[in-house]
Amino acid sequence: MHSIFKNFEYPDATTNDRLIALRTHDGSVDFEVVIHPREEYEAQVLAKSKVFRYPNGERIIITVFLDISNMVMLKKALEQAKEGSEAKSAFLFNMSHDLRTPLNAIIGFSELMKAHWDDQEVSRDYLDKIDESSQYLLSLINNILEMSKIESGKEELKEKPWDIYTSIDNLLQFFESDIRQKNQTLNYSVNIQHNMILTDSLKIREIYVNLMSNAIKYTNEGGTISFSLEEIEREKGLSDYKAIIQDTGIGISKEYLPHIFESFTRQRTSSESGVLGTGLGMPIVKKLVNLMHGTISIESEEGKGTTVVVSLPHRYIIEEQEVKEVDDKEIDLTGKHILLVEDNDLNAEIAQTLLEDKGLKVMRAKDGLEAVTLVKEKAVDCFDCILMDIQMPRMNGFEACKVIRFLPNNRSQLPIIALTANAFEEDRKDCLEAGMSEHVAKPIEIQSLLQTIESVLKK
Repeated sequence: MHSIFKNFEYPDATTNDRLIALRTHDGSVDFEVVIHPREEYEAQVLAKSKVFRYPNGERIIITVFLDISNMVMLKKALEQAKEGSEAKSAFLFNMSHDLRTPLNAIIGFSELMKAHWDDQEVSRDYLDKIDESSQYLLSLINNILEMSKIESGKEELKEKPWDIYTSIDNLLQFFESDIRQKNQTLNYSVNIQHNMILTDSLKIREIYVNLMSNAIKYTNEGGTISFSLEEIEREKGLSDYKAIIQDTGIGISKEYLPHIFESFTRQRTSSESGVLGTGLGMPIVKKLVNLMHGTISIESEEGKGTTVVVSLPHRYIIEEQEVKEVDDKEIDLTGKHILLVEDNDLNAEIAQTLLEDKGLKVMRAKDGLEAVTLVKEKAVDCFDCILMDIQMPRMNGFEACKVIRFLPNNRSQLPIIALTANAFEEDRKDCLEAGMSEHVAKPIEIQSLLQTIESVLKK
């Protein structure tokens, strides 16, 4: 750890001893670490270290780090808000459990992949599940940070073709280790005629994962969790997809049930129930269900479990060709010259490799100032497009874009795409107002990036 971080602190005084114990004992350690505390670049991090064994018995310790600095900023904002309360100030701490759900899946399937490294088909399946978990982790963080946008009515649906059968099956596997650890039974049934639908996949996954997470958390060891999905056709091309999540858990009291969709409320505190929670899961679910024009109902009795029914309307796609036309259009940008402006070496390597694998030619600038210099000195037609990071030293992406837009000899017309971790709609608007042609959020989805490059080159 010292070789990675020269300046760090553990908020929990027992962390160091627990990590040292991994040198001689198998197991895992969940912990928090503050990197560069009280400095300009302070980072708040959640981490998990776990011992793995290669087939030959050799031990290795793998640690996964999750930067939650933005979550800390959100917590501070909540504490400063007028309606700040004790429940809100505890938000970040309690959120750690929900964040670790996909983290556990990533680590668990990584262990399985190492154990089956020689079986390419099995390893690829585990890799797909790791990718699915990573995508969910990103969507979870985004949904939490956008809670205020949902409440204000600014959130919009972004519908794309989605295979609900395959994706829900993979999504439920997030919880395999949790269910196995509590010796619970999972019953799963699907009765649908059309698996390819048009929907906002991030939002529908957030709904189902929140409900499944609650069912598992609030069901004791040896209990039963059930998930069923049924399609009820309304008219040709439109069906209701009804999901029923049942558990044999602790249930909800009659007194609390009317308040279950209120933000930051819980029936029991963590010390009373023994379960960490944020008090945001069900309010988020309710708001997302409403946004998707669906319905949700809950039946529960204390000590006798809970049944949640969610019905969401979706347009379905009958012909596979329709999906390919919408989502899998072949894009050929072979030979196009891209100026990649990125200060982070790892991010630059990932972007450059992805683009060059698709036949594009890439030149890198390490900051906005270097990018402006290259655009000035190279031939007018040297670059077809610029991919511009925003937060960089010496000259940021906004400043570089403004300088380029005032260059002579048609250089000012060069398409500039913001490629940034600033992923929200207001960030996109800021980029467009600064003179950029388009906005693509990190982490990079290569098909989406290629589509965006193609679209700006056609303008």
